[in-house]
Amino acid sequence: MKTFLTSFKHAWDLITGLKNAVGNVLFILTVGAVAAFFMWEPRSPVADSGSLLLMRIEGRVVDAQPSAGRRLQALRQMVAGTPETTSLTEVTEALRLASKDKRILGVVLNLEDMTSTGLATVSALGAAIDDYKSTSGRPVWVYGDSYTQAQYAVAAHADRVAIHPMGAVLLKGLSGAGLYWGDFLSHWGVGFTVYKAGAYKSAPESFTAGGPSDENLAVQKAQLDTAWGTLTGDIERARGMMPGSAARFAADFPKRLRDDALRPAVLLKEAGFVTDIMGRGDFDLALTEAFAGAGKKPSDLPAADYRDYLASRADEDMTEGAVAVVFAEGEISDVPEMGGVVAREFNMLLDDAASAPETRALVIRVNSPGGDAVAAETIRAKIEEIRESGIPVVVSMGDYAASGGYWISTAAEKIIAHPMTVTGSIGVFSLVPHAEDLLKRLRIGFEGYRTAPLADMGVVFRRPSEAEDALYQAGVSRTYAEFKRLTMEARGMDPDEVEKAAQGRIWFGTDAKRLGLVDGLGTLGDAVRLAAS
Repeated sequence: MKTFLTSFKHAWDLITGLKNAVGNVLFILTVGAVAAFFMWEPRSPVADSGSLLLMRIEGRVVDAQPSAGRRLQALRQMVAGTPETTSLTEVTEALRLASKDKRILGVVLNLEDMTSTGLATVSALGAAIDDYKSTSGRPVWVYGDSYTQAQYAVAAHADRVAIHPMGAVLLKGLSGAGLYWGDFLSHWGVGFTVYKAGAYKSAPESFTAGGPSDENLAVQKAQLDTAWGTLTGDIERARGMMPGSAARFAADFPKRLRDDALRPAVLLKEAGFVTDIMGRGDFDLALTEAFAGAGKKPSDLPAADYRDYLASRADEDMTEGAVAVVFAEGEISDVPEMGGVVAREFNMLLDDAASAPETRALVIRVNSPGGDAVAAETIRAKIEEIRESGIPVVVSMGDYAASGGYWISTAAEKIIAHPMTVTGSIGVFSLVPHAEDLLKRLRIGFEGYRTAPLADMGVVFRRPSEAEDALYQAGVSRTYAEFKRLTMEARGMDPDEVEKAAQGRIWFGTDAKRLGLVDGLGTLGDAVRLAAS
């Protein structure tokens, strides 16, 4: 028995030793693989004889710092489980570099996985494609089984636009429709008390009404009609169409499909929206013949992914001079769990960028609909501090730089907006929820002794008292007055000019320029060049 136990112990020790050895080997191999991954030096993916640049735009197009290439981006997505997005900065920078690289024979776009994208971003992508074509003189091709409105607004700038014989382009127009919860909440005894400053600050209506007010609808109409005209006008210029033809086509499209009994792709080609009707296989063959020669197979076509191309040229400065670029994307708050632009974390980024020895100027790319006023002021004060240290600061506005997004922008020396940037919204509101009616329906009371009028402030079981109303409204009014004061001093405007631009109204970049809220219209690249000068 003792001999058996001794033998068993030796066998168990052997198994344990083998297990530990295998575990150690796997650990070393994993560490080595990860180290090799990050130490991997990218070689140029572009053949000396020339290559096509493949640009697959996936998910939402965001403002973001350039990544280290397709491999690192894939690893980040795998580890973090983050949804696929595409960096506008990467796409425009890759096109800029490719436009001066004679090895790039042309660009092939894949937009089939591109999702929600702002109007300013769509316009910036189209402008970058146009710049590539005019600088390089080389073509851009794109294929889609079908195109959403945003996808086509980008695709329209290509030379060859191909669509599947059963495909369509969904030019549907723009809508400001949204959910309004006021009647539903009231039905259940829940409500919101609204405190606001700015007649056009309409966001609270979603929680207090069953639909938009007449004033809100009037603003929506003015904004969306302008945006639709700009979007369709951009398509018309890209495709060489007569002014107004794209909007008319979109309006008549359902009727023509019914009356003419033609496939959408045929109507689209007749109208000049697409150049080719073909399947994916035929598109690949046409691409191969054009760039590799007759008799070649698609597998013979030399091609490079744009992210690998960027990574191979990472040693080339992506900005001009010593200009640091910091991205402020998302809602502004002081709560890290909310994501977006967290004031304390963002200010650390600003400090790091400003304190770098090589930094001579700073560009802040703002793409934010706003957020918490205190957090916005914390960021604005930090930008002002950096300016006072002698570093010029320029703000570049993306799709949105409204409310708190505009608040932080006021600290910059210069503000550059895209013509389709949504900005302004100089106004303030606060929502306080209450469930007093719900408690009454449930026959639940809420009463007791209070030592001071504000003792129950913040409790949702009753409506705010008169003292609380006065306190909330005073806070909103003070914040609004401060917002207007900052705008007036930063922009050199008089009180009447600020009031005309304020009241919570949103403006596109073109209107903001006319009103004096921004200094110029342009792209992030334009802002970088301005800062470098």
